[in-house]
Amino acid sequence: TTSSSRGRRIQKARQPITIQSRPAPSLQIAITNHTLQKRLPVTMGRKKIDIKKISSEKNRHVTFNKRRVGLMKKAMELSILCGCEVGLMVFFDDKMNIYSSSNIDDLIRRYHDFEGSYENLDNNDVICNRG
Repeated sequence: TTSSSRGRRIQKARQPITIQSRPAPSLQIAITNHTLQKRLPVTMGRKKIDIKKISSEKNRHVTFNKRRVGLMKKAMELSILCGCEVGLMVFFDDKMNIYSSSNIDDLIRRYHDFEGSYENLDNNDVICNRG
């Protein structure tokens, strides 16, 4: 601050303060104009993968387990959010994994007794419509 001829104090404009230090490699921190700004590291993000059978058996098992849990979670969310009944059966390596929002036997019975129209898709239908 400086004094003027009238006795009032005039404040000089504040200069930005920058701290030069070595932050953690995953996070850079800079203090400018007395505010804290965080810069996240630049990453590659998610990559698109080719939809084909995974050749490595170990990687295939890991992928199956991760995606199975995600699929069952989505099925549960659909049943809760929309109030619908969901039955999901997944067969992998001679094992069967089942998720059901209600009794699976009742759902299978409803499936067999159902006489209305329905949509039936397989892998070829889905792959042909991918964009």
